[in-house]
Amino acid sequence: DYGFARLSGNTRSKVRRGLKRCDVRPTSPEEVAAHGRRAHEDTLSRQDRAGLLGGAAWEAFWASVAATPSMEVWGAWADADLAAFLVTMSFGDSVEFLLARSRDDLLAAYPNNALLYSVTEEMLVRRGLREITFGIESLEPVGPLDQFKFSMGFRTKPLRQCVAFHPVLGALLRSRAVRGLFHRWGESGRGVFWRKASGLVRFAEEAGL
Repeated sequence: DYGFARLSGNTRSKVRRGLKRCDVRPTSPEEVAAHGRRAHEDTLSRQDRAGLLGGAAWEAFWASVAATPSMEVWGAWADADLAAFLVTMSFGDSVEFLLARSRDDLLAAYPNNALLYSVTEEMLVRRGLREITFGIESLEPVGPLDQFKFSMGFRTKPLRQCVAFHPVLGALLRSRAVRGLFHRWGESGRGVFWRKASGLVRFAEEAGL
């Protein structure tokens, strides 16, 4: 039953504007390899995660996507520009939205809203798949990204997880001062590693570390 009725009035307006300004269609890995690097780099910059799929890894990734039958690529095109793209991975009667990227200079065309709505409708309504997942929630604080997903009709689903530290590290982390150091470094802009480390410690604290 996914459709406009599941969305708020504000989100419906953004989706309509995105569909008016962008052409959402299946896109080949070769097209994204050629036209999607700016969307990739802009997204990583917004998320402060520079360095992923740099250099030769970019071409190698898209070659792997092309060679994997269960993976598909969708693009939101604003004229000749690839404003946003989404990589999906099907498994059984479900699909994971694996990788989403978009260009800063074309966000006003609402390519993310148009793309996510169109592909979600394709998977749930036309293909009749049971479930879509974005994967396990990030260890980093990603409030704005989660709110975008919620606005598009997605919800969180409880999942049982367990964090097991190496005995030496576990002993160190029993100290509140050491845990505080992890959190300060995670909040200081030192990089993705420390943000995720802080998130992992916070996750363990909530479980009773």
